[in-house]
Amino acid sequence: MKRITLTTAAITIMLVSGNAGHLWAAESQAPDTDIWTAAATGNVEAIEQHIAAGADLNAKGPNGSTPLIMAAVYGQTEAVRLLVKNGAELEARNNQGATALLTASFFCYPEIVKLLLDNGAEVNAQNSIGQTPLDTVMGEWTPELGELYTYFAKVILQTELDIEKIKSMRPVVADILRSHGGKVASESVKSKKSDTITLFNGKDFEGWYIWSEDAEADPKDVWKIQDGAILCTGVPTGFLRTAKEYTDYKLAFEWRWPGETGNSGVLLHMSGEEKVWPRCMEAQLMHERAGDLIGMGCDFNEDKNKEGGFISYAPRMNDSNEKKPGDWNSYEIVCEGDTVEVTINGQLQNKATGVTIRKGFIGFQSEGIPIMLRNIKLTPLKSTQ
Repeated sequence: MKRITLTTAAITIMLVSGNAGHLWAAESQAPDTDIWTAAATGNVEAIEQHIAAGADLNAKGPNGSTPLIMAAVYGQTEAVRLLVKNGAELEARNNQGATALLTASFFCYPEIVKLLLDNGAEVNAQNSIGQTPLDTVMGEWTPELGELYTYFAKVILQTELDIEKIKSMRPVVADILRSHGGKVASESVKSKKSDTITLFNGKDFEGWYIWSEDAEADPKDVWKIQDGAILCTGVPTGFLRTAKEYTDYKLAFEWRWPGETGNSGVLLHMSGEEKVWPRCMEAQLMHERAGDLIGMGCDFNEDKNKEGGFISYAPRMNDSNEKKPGDWNSYEIVCEGDTVEVTINGQLQNKATGVTIRKGFIGFQSEGIPIMLRNIKLTPLKSTQ
């Protein structure tokens, strides 16, 4: 057989065991077909039996592949749908750092790609060599690339792949990814991974300042730590903000409503008098409005508020893609120069340009209803000079 050089795109997706094509027997005998084989073959009935038996849907087989990753590798749309519906972890990774979305993108299954994105999969997740899903379908089609897919089919997966269909679907998958905010790694974040700062350490509020509208309120009754996450009770009104000011960064965090849904927000570029509310740019957290942008004493080009004044407003670009109440959602905000870009659960939801403030504190609102926050991280962007 002609020796094939595995290109960067190829190394992305070493998805199954080195013992090519071997499907593994699970310890549980109920049902007889193990969950990885059921996922790979699209055996929905067997998957349903595993779910009924309380199987761990995120269990990893050889090479670290979860059932969801296996279903994505083999293009089993209904298996993917069932696993996602029953809570399979979208961001689980195999030993090469590939998620289900990365694998489905590489093998060009547009329906699975869209299904995963619509359920909140991270569109710019990177594998262990730094590739995003869009990276795996970019570039011109070459004979070597065709040989690469043939190699995967025969040697790694031991199945048939429709190479012509993959060739025709690559631009389709690329368009789906781009429509959800997908970027190639070189443009996704102009930063160094090692530069990422953990703003909340999961133990205490070191590096943070608490302000309350009620000066008599005990901060410990408003802002608490629960299971390594921040729990804001919502009463009284106020905010938690960083002790330092920041400019040109990517802010990433997760949030959820532990009970009743309500209102909150992320305050960007905070400055001036500390009050309700200070001069800032707010990225909305209100239930089913996450992704709206609100300027308070701050203007921007996309402002839809025709009345002018203290408030500027731009609604999110797409329908709400928040997860059901109680589930964790991901929020990513890129502030660069006079631009603020907001991504919710992997989907680009808003972009403001010409923002009139570019530096300040970062805060989270206490606004009447309990909300939880975790994994708050900031990555400074590289200088554009």
